[in-house]
Amino acid sequence: MNQNQGVKSVTLSLEVTVQVNGDDMEQLLAAAKQEVAEKIQTDFPRHFTYSITDGVVLSCEEAKPGKIVFVTDLKLHGVINGINKSTYSVITPQGRYNCKLAVLTDGELAIEELLSFASRDEELKPEWFDGDVGFLKYRDEYIPVILGKKKSGKTPAYIINGNGKRFNLSDAHLKHLVDTVPVSPE
Repeated sequence: MNQNQGVKSVTLSLEVTVQVNGDDMEQLLAAAKQEVAEKIQTDFPRHFTYSITDGVVLSCEEAKPGKIVFVTDLKLHGVINGINKSTYSVITPQGRYNCKLAVLTDGELAIEELLSFASRDEELKPEWFDGDVGFLKYRDEYIPVILGKKKSGKTPAYIINGNGKRFNLSDAHLKHLVDTVPVSPE
């Protein structure tokens, strides 16, 4: 039996304002954290929003580009390909979905399933774009990656389930991407 069966994650979003003293940002934040912890214990805010999700939602540390996830409100698996200030960009079979962390749980998806909805469109070849999944030839192996948004002339290629690890590819390096792993003749 799965130890998380029946578990629900409740995410509370609340605003708490405290007054603190400090000389730098680090001191201010440390004092604010302490003050908020004390204030919540004695006077929990009356106004807050919440969401309830089946299962254990991902932490900020776990939700990195390349991570295969399950989007609970869509009931679909996908892969994170970018993080904005407060939302996560997830490529799913229904397209790109921007969502809050509170709806993301661990997902399981074979690379073949991922390729069925996140590989390049035939009409757009030979170009590679944000959200495309392929394989990067690195040394003697092919590594499954998802592309992020191009910044400063480089395109991040996040390793699928690689804990946020990435390669920053120039346009010339994008040539090392392939749609499928070549079969070696035997």
